[in-house]
Amino acid sequence: MNLHKKTEYQIRVDESRNFLKSWYPYKEKPVAAIVLGSGLSDLFQKENTVDISYQQIPGFFDTSVQSHTGELSILTHPTKPMHMALLKGRIHGYESYNPAEVVHMIRTLISFGTQHIILTNASGCLREEWQVGETMLIEDQINMTGQNPIWGVFGEGFGPQFQDMTHIYDSQWIQYLEQKAQEKKHDLRKGVYLGVSGPNYETPAEVKMFQKLGGDAIGMSTIWEAMAAHHMGAKVLGVSCLTNHGPGLLKATGTSHKEVTQRALQFKPFLSDFLIPNLWNYFLQ
Repeated sequence: MNLHKKTEYQIRVDESRNFLKSWYPYKEKPVAAIVLGSGLSDLFQKENTVDISYQQIPGFFDTSVQSHTGELSILTHPTKPMHMALLKGRIHGYESYNPAEVVHMIRTLISFGTQHIILTNASGCLREEWQVGETMLIEDQINMTGQNPIWGVFGEGFGPQFQDMTHIYDSQWIQYLEQKAQEKKHDLRKGVYLGVSGPNYETPAEVKMFQKLGGDAIGMSTIWEAMAAHHMGAKVLGVSCLTNHGPGLLKATGTSHKEVTQRALQFKPFLSDFLIPNLWNYFLQ
């Protein structure tokens, strides 16, 4: 293989990046990109952002999942010339996309110049002593999907062939937010996110197995995005909004997407009043 010849996948990422260059309205590149998970897409009012739908961006895929808006929004700091990119919704493997397609938006934004990626999700809680409504910073992850976004040609040109995954999630970010949470007396958990392919929720027997494997929260996203971002050298922060206990725990009888998205709404104050302001302050240090 000609190592200097770009793959078709690299070319598609370049096309998306070049479009964003022509569309992006500011001189300063976004200091970070935030992926907003289920039920979290409407975090900001449109008058505070500049927006474009995924359908308008070459190479981006429109999400088919309810509660995922399908827009790229640029949020500007209230007083400084500083910006963040908001991905309002994501695509998933269970929508018939392969791992490379799922991480295309992340690769595009990093190629565009964004070196900090924040991944949020609504997830199931695997710890009976934790409460629904709490927030977990992801310290590590377990990939139970059986697939990988840096396989073969999809990883070429973006990072090493054999990527170390010892520290996917940035410890400095975690420590910083822990300190801020303590100052505000806000409960903030830390733990391991276990990613599955979905779209079905887990059986009680699977929940018991995933507990034994070391998972603290479980969901159908985030895993591939974190791997791809880390592969490209970006700093990664993961935030899981614990919307429900896994089936079989604390007499939980079942889970529905409607229930998950409705409960995700309660995390908007945490994201808008705690996470975003502290991220701005982090970059202004």
